Amino acid sequence: MIAHNAKFDMQVLIREAKRHNLSNELKRSVAGFIDTLPAFRQNFPGLSRYSQTSIYNEFLSEEYDAHNALADVKALQRLLRHQKSAIPFATLQSCSYTIASATEFVDFSDLKNRHLQSLKRIPTSSLSDSMKGKIAESGLCYRDLQLTFQRGGAEGLKQMLMGPNHEGKVRVTKNRKVLDKICEYFVKL
Repeated sequence: MIAHNAKFDMQVLIREAKRHNLSNELKRSVAGFIDTLPAFRQNFPGLSRYSQTSIYNEFLSEEYDAHNALADVKALQRLLRHQKSAIPFATLQSCSYTIASATEFVDFSDLKNRHLQSLKRIPTSSLSDSMKGKIAESGLCYRDLQLTFQRGGAEGLKQMLMGPNHEGKVRVTKNRKVLDKICEYFVKL
């Protein structure tokens, strides 16, 4: 399946397929997704905008009924077939996702959002929203922070947040000020 900003479309399709017990049908019907948004960015750097309507207007010098599903599909098809806006197959391949990797991405995104929701109980005076996002993205939720603090105190919590992730990089942050504020929050509970 090819789409402009496919990350959005694939998330909707995968979530809806799960919700209606149609995941196996989706896997049988769709081998994967190709996202033309990063493909156009790679192939045509310097465009002022990368929305499908802007790219369509740039290369075909006309407009279409944008955000009408069928019109969007036909417009993208025309763009991909048009000589001036053609994208090499290798570029399209580099912007593709298997159905398995797309499902994994959606599952991770959903888990991250649940973790982020759990962290909302910490006031922004103790932890900024962007830092909550980093913590959620690292795979941690409020309960993880709470349990780590209960078991290892401030030092245990700091070690968990500063320790290496699966890539050997800092899991969340090494910023002492941020770490102290988080620990201060749990001390006051």
